[in-house]
Amino acid sequence: DDRWPWPVRIHTLGRFAVLIDGEPLSFAGKAQRKPLEILKCVIALGARDVDVAQVIDQLWPDLEGDASRNAFDMALHRLRKLLRHDDVIATRDRRLDIDATRVWIDCRAFELVCAQIDEARVPGGRELAARLLRLYAGPFLAGDDAHWLLGMRERLRSKLLRALSTLGERLEQQGDRDEAIVLYRRAIEIDPLVEEFHRRLMLCY
Repeated sequence: DDRWPWPVRIHTLGRFAVLIDGEPLSFAGKAQRKPLEILKCVIALGARDVDVAQVIDQLWPDLEGDASRNAFDMALHRLRKLLRHDDVIATRDRRLDIDATRVWIDCRAFELVCAQIDEARVPGGRELAARLLRLYAGPFLAGDDAHWLLGMRERLRSKLLRALSTLGERLEQQGDRDEAIVLYRRAIEIDPLVEEFHRRLMLCY
């Protein structure tokens, strides 16, 4: 539930923002780029059971051996200090986990809604559609162009389009064409080249 008083909340869809105990992350001095890059990279790689070596390879490609590991360890230490909850990012057997019980991440919540839509056995969808569109405020880490985030960006976009198609079809079957039209128009805004959404929008009209 995104309304739960999570110690840490992270927004990655359409923007990047971190809230700690309800307050936006702030810096005493200049913004600390590398610690936040670790956070973004771990989320882009799934936020669970992420290989430390993979994060190091992505963020410190020009360093080798102990130098790259030391740079990672220092940046991770700074990240934990920034988050003010040291244990929300766990390292175990050279793997990283962001604690799903204490850290709310919008893309993780978004994927859960997509799974609920895929698994639905009964008609319905207005509430799921509203939550889906509220969570997907835009592309994953919009404005960033690092190569390691592009896979997650495309994956989430594809999941959104599939979920919108499923929900739109369900709403049409219920005779709720006005709500289906809203979904199809949103889908066309996201990807105007998908012919299916244009065709189904015209049928609804």
